[in-house]
Amino acid sequence: MERQPDATPGAIGPIPARPWPRRLWRLYSVACLVPLMIFADLLVGPSAQEPFDPLMAVDFGAFYAAAAMVRDGDARQLGQMEAQRAAQRRVQDDEATGWRWYNAFPYPPVTSLLTAPLAALPLRTAFWVWAALGLIAATAACWLLARAVCPEMPLAATLVLVSFEPIWDVAWWGQIDSLMLLPVAAGAILLRREPAVDAQTRRRRDITAGLLLGIVALKPIFVPIPLLVLLLSRPRAALGMILSGLGLALVSVVLVGPGGVADYIDLARFYQAFSGSPAIVEWRMYNLRGIAIRLGWGWSEGVQLAVVLTASVALAITTVIVAARAIRQDRNADLAAGAVVLATILTAYHVHIQSLVYLVIPIAFWLRRSLRAPSPIQAVLWAIPIVAIHGEAALLRPQQPSPAASETRIETLVTLSLLGALLVLLFRLLVRKRGLSAVISERHAA
Repeated sequence: MERQPDATPGAIGPIPARPWPRRLWRLYSVACLVPLMIFADLLVGPSAQEPFDPLMAVDFGAFYAAAAMVRDGDARQLGQMEAQRAAQRRVQDDEATGWRWYNAFPYPPVTSLLTAPLAALPLRTAFWVWAALGLIAATAACWLLARAVCPEMPLAATLVLVSFEPIWDVAWWGQIDSLMLLPVAAGAILLRREPAVDAQTRRRRDITAGLLLGIVALKPIFVPIPLLVLLLSRPRAALGMILSGLGLALVSVVLVGPGGVADYIDLARFYQAFSGSPAIVEWRMYNLRGIAIRLGWGWSEGVQLAVVLTASVALAITTVIVAARAIRQDRNADLAAGAVVLATILTAYHVHIQSLVYLVIPIAFWLRRSLRAPSPIQAVLWAIPIVAIHGEAALLRPQQPSPAASETRIETLVTLSLLGALLVLLFRLLVRKRGLSAVISERHAA
């Protein structure tokens, strides 16, 4: 009897893809052309705004101003809010953007060093270069995932992944996450256990995967869960991640100096308020914090913060324990990897739409599960989270962000879908190798 062995991320076993799910997913990929054309139109088509008029590319303005500070030799002042404001005012005046919006730039200083070459270009030219690089990186990440995880239909799988709306949202705002997605996706692929690979090659691949995954140190709040999971399950990968992260941190410290590090610590306090920050729209976040703010509990802000932090820590610890055990035992590690991505997004303190691009990793794994499911029911069950999250995200529009917490219905729906998917994955991992139907049958018989 054919079985579906538990495996590492993306490696689900010898069962071939069934013909009918493959046909249906190809039809779904063709349907994805419609939202894909809409997203492209909002970025470069007749419906597109001009950059910085009024919102498009404003996030990139903060990257560009910080990069200009490094280019001009003001790197030591990167952590000073007033210096950032002055740099952004100069950019706005020099480029005549009409943009009068300021947001503190909290990324590690090494980010501004990496983007410094863009400051040699005019602002709008630099934005289009940045947006193009992000889309190329995201497409490459989706292609790598499709080839590794869904080799039976790589083009169709790539189309499904590339049509995930947050990828285009990142380009529209001018954020960095699509560029980060490429090494993260490559690291996840390298972590797969393949029977034909010898032990020495596996060790090298683990370290390389960790080095690639260490890029998440550009967003330090995303580090704890994946690092702890790797420490408990794949220590060589954890070592690579630590080395990569420490390298980025060392460059940052050298760039700004000890005084600049203290400035960044002060800048971080700007983001600590549970809600009401002048530079953050907390109710548009896709984490437990965002859900709590949108629900509008009548509790005090301190109580809400305590509840959110407690729930986030509990969910993170549970995910670390369950996912690490599954990966260590080479059992359902693709589901464990998906749980890590979901838990990282849901429990991090600051998560906006751009961070949802990392969901293409679990979506790719679920797509393979659906393609290779041994029964039609299981194929449909694995398709549900893909269609739900993929379809709900397609309703988001960067040029029309929800204007108030009371109107964030899609944001709430997407976040609840992520939470539901994570809880189902954790339950599935806890059930071990027995199928859910077997568990239900045993309970019914009892």
